[in-house]
Amino acid sequence: MAGIRFLQAQSEVDDTGVGVYGHSQGGTIAPLVSARAGDLRFVIASAAAGIDLADVETFSLENFIGLAKLPPNERADARSYVQALIDVAYRGKDPAPLEGLAVKFKNRDWYFDLHHRAIPTGGFPGTWPPSTPSSIGDG
Repeated sequence: MAGIRFLQAQSEVDDTGVGVYGHSQGGTIAPLVSARAGDLRFVIASAAAGIDLADVETFSLENFIGLAKLPPNERADARSYVQALIDVAYRGKDPAPLEGLAVKFKNRDWYFDLHHRAIPTGGFPGTWPPSTPSSIGDG
């Protein structure tokens, strides 16, 4: 929004001709930006997902950890961890269940921390659990 307002304030820019272009996830949120700005001339959404961003992120994380190649019992555990992460990040749910799953699964080969770095079996000292629930997603 600040970039839009900046452009509209420039004397050399026709403030009635400013719009947004977004590609991929940017294309997915371009209509939201337009709705919030309220006074854009155009919106271009290129390669937008067309589905809920939480679903896009779930698909991305499940591919990241190789969910389809995991044994069925591991697949169920990994899916529960991904779902708990999505619930906290996209739905604002209580992080306590995610923290519990992180502790439970931290030694699994597919486990990753909240910054998408693969964690070796055994984890990195001090990585989990976060010191406070508010530290989830900080970084």
